[in-house]
Amino acid sequence: MIDLRGANLLLALESRMENPYVARIMSSKICVIIPARLSSSRFYGKVLWNFRKIPMIEHVYRRASLAISRDHIYITSGDKDILDYMGSIGANVIKSKKVHNNGTSRAAEASINLPYKYVIILQADEILVEPAHLNKLINSITKDGVENFYNLITSLKAKNDLYDVNIVKCFTDKNNFLNNFFRTPENTQVGVTKVSKVIGILAFRKISLLNLSSMEDTSLQTKNSIEQFKIIEHGFNLKGILVDSDYPSINTESDIALVEKFIKKSLVQKKILSQYVNQ
Repeated sequence: MIDLRGANLLLALESRMENPYVARIMSSKICVIIPARLSSSRFYGKVLWNFRKIPMIEHVYRRASLAISRDHIYITSGDKDILDYMGSIGANVIKSKKVHNNGTSRAAEASINLPYKYVIILQADEILVEPAHLNKLINSITKDGVENFYNLITSLKAKNDLYDVNIVKCFTDKNNFLNNFFRTPENTQVGVTKVSKVIGILAFRKISLLNLSSMEDTSLQTKNSIEQFKIIEHGFNLKGILVDSDYPSINTESDIALVEKFIKKSLVQKKILSQYVNQ
């Protein structure tokens, strides 16, 4: 359970904003929070594992900084090693409780005293995140600014992805709202309904993130280990933002070779690496 005193204060302040100029300034305030922990069950300590001589979390941080100022990027963790390392390279760090049910809960704790209206949660193992995707999400929030929850999605590129349990898929309606999720297809509906791949980058109106984090986890969320279920099971809308490409994640050590192979074939990934790898 999260202490919502900070959230209630923010809500009170927002409700008093009658000046359109002040409201416009507030609505443009977006930050990125990167929650991280060492105790990954499938790959312990992976966020500090060196990929091309740079820890994984630093790759994520530097890629995010190609889309948004580092002043608005925060690392949150309960692990001293992560906080010490990221602090040593100049990142904003926020100490969280050691144990959280998931990254969303950890990010919510970190956001309480931050002065932003929207929070983008970027997982510390999304080593190939594309800054262009973050830009599209930020632009969508800035332009739209009415939804409480956003999630990047993309089309399925390979048939095998449909059966890969590590890839979360979703059904979307005609307005790109996400209404169901699955890891493996269990009925013939999958063959005739539009299916998209869920990218693990979400954005939340801060007050909605805090409220959601104070609610109980839901049955489908727990059963499927899919955090997005909590949003729709509690009756909220989740807006999908469609991007034109995706990339593999590193869940286990065996995924390292897959990522290396992907980079070798991707001009986009090579270009992104060249923009920060020598900084």
